Amino acid sequence: MCELKFSCAFLVTALICLVSVECENPENPLGKYLYEDLKCFANLDASTNQPTYYKCDVSSRENCIFEGKKLSVGEEIKDNGTDYYCRSHCSCNEDGTFDCAEDDCDEVKIDGCRYKDSLTQCCTVLDCEPPKSNCTYNGKTYEEGRTFHPENTCQTCLCQEGFSGKIEQPYCMKRRCLEQIFHMEKLIRKCAAVYFLEDLCCPATWVCDKGQKIEIINATNKTKLSCDFGEKKIALGHGFETTVRPYSKIIKVRCECTLPPFITCLELPGQK
Repeated sequence: MCELKFSCAFLVTALICLVSVECENPENPLGKYLYEDLKCFANLDASTNQPTYYKCDVSSRENCIFEGKKLSVGEEIKDNGTDYYCRSHCSCNEDGTFDCAEDDCDEVKIDGCRYKDSLTQCCTVLDCEPPKSNCTYNGKTYEEGRTFHPENTCQTCLCQEGFSGKIEQPYCMKRRCLEQIFHMEKLIRKCAAVYFLEDLCCPATWVCDKGQKIEIINATNKTKLSCDFGEKKIALGHGFETTVRPYSKIIKVRCECTLPPFITCLELPGQK
């Protein structure tokens, strides 16, 4: 499994950067993980071998598309990996979106027993045996049967017997964004993916075109590349500032075309 890591240098830079969304790790630019999750095709720079833009087939008028594969109307996604995210039997709709069964989990307290997490299933598993071991990672201790997200990675790990501190299978797995299941309508509308500093893997929410004033944010980006935003083409280095309100908290973000085809929004540092 390929482990995607974000450098500490990027996090420090993000905290002091007040100019551009492009303050990021050059080897893993913001948005790259989402493009890889969507199975987009990367166009690489000949000198640096780093992506300059991606080509993404995320929606179609005649079919549904899931991670690069076309499905006909009524066809189900053949991927049990969605079960972990409490979605199963996801079928293609006529408008290109997916309908999925939402899995509910019932946990009944039983004396002497506890529920353990899983890396493959949505619901926890009842276990009446005492924990056999704990796991330690980066100075933190986790009880056997509990999942955790190692910092600066896009992995989910499960504390289980034999874990040695290495981010590898069968103890850890690469996270999935599954935006085509959860937010396909945002992809179809060509909205902008929003990231918070605490999690640079998958979008936290999306910002759609509502007539925002587009301005130059990074004057050094002078290529002819552009990002799609609603019906508009936004030149590289151009964008806007706005606010989002997740969990009843207003957060300022700066949105910029840095890695087409999507505009990327990053939480501005220094907010309480």
